[in-house]
Amino acid sequence: MATKPSVGTITTKRSRDTHHASYSIPFCHPDHFPAMCEKITNALNPGGRFAGQFFGVHDSWADNKNMTFHTEKQARALIGKFETEYFHEQDEDGHGGE
Repeated sequence: MATKPSVGTITTKRSRDTHHASYSIPFCHPDHFPAMCEKITNALNPGGRFAGQFFGVHDSWADNKNMTFHTEKQARALIGKFETEYFHEQDEDGHGGE
C-alpha cells in the first residue's frame, strides 16, 4: 500500500544553512506542496542555500496527479525569494527512469 509522505519532518524553525532536496520535490502531493515550500524556506538560515530539481509539465510522469509539476516560469517564481546561482531547464524527449 502506498502512503503519502508527510511534510511534518521539516522544522519550521530556522535551523539549517543548506537544504538539498535532490529529486524529491516532484513527489510531494500537490495538496501539500505549498506547505512544504514554506517549511523549506522558513528552515533556512539567512544566507542559506537550497538545491533541488523540479519536474516540468512535459515530463513523462506529468499525468500522475499525486506528483507536482511546474512550468519554468512557475519554478522560477518558487525560488524567487532566493538568489539564484544556477538554473537549468531540460525539456527534451527522453525516457523517464532509464
